[in-house]
Order: sequence, then structure tokens, then C-alpha cells
Amino acid sequence: MRTRRKRVQVALSDEVWALVEEVHTLTGTSRSAVIAEMLDMITPVIQSQIGALRVLHESPREAQRILQDFANESVSKLGQAQLDLDAAIDARTVKGRRAKTGGIRGRTP
Repeated sequence: MRTRRKRVQVALSDEVWALVEEVHTLTGTSRSAVIAEMLDMITPVIQSQIGALRVLHESPREAQRILQDFANESVSKLGQAQLDLDAAIDARTVKGRRAKTGGIRGRTP
């Protein structure tokens, strides 16, 4: 047996309304169905946010540790990306100049 969905009245920003309108126009789906589908699609994000808020509310120190771990991991990934970029640039250049192929040009042995 299908349960009846709950209803709520919301005010949408102009940006969100434009998106809903475009999806409605392109698909013929009702605006309310478009909005309901959008909310269903972001349910995992909302659940994650609720979990984070619970941790923050119940254990601020744990929340701080999690945030520090996330920041450290992000900085580490950014540092590695910079190293990878530097290596790619170094592989293409010789002391800041584009590497030449085919040996020394213009000289005869």
C-alpha cells in the first residue's frame, strides 16, 4: 500500500525557480513533481549533514577532530597535486625553457 506523501509550502529563490521551470518545460513534469524528485535525489546529502550536525551537537571535540582530519587530508591531497603538476611541467621543460627534440639544431659535427 502506497503511503500519502507529506505536503509543505516553500518559497523558492529565483535561481531555483528558473531551474524548476526549465525542467518542467523540457519534460512536461509538474513543478511539484520536479521539486519532489530533486529533494529525493539529495536525500543522501541531507542525511550526511544531519549526521554531522548530530556529532557536532553531541560531541564538539569529536567534530573538531573530524574537521581537522578532513583539513589535513585536503592539504595533503593539494600538496600531492602540486607535486604532480610540478613533475609534469619539469618533464616538458629544461631549466624553465621548453625542451627541444632531435638534439642540437643548427650545428654540424
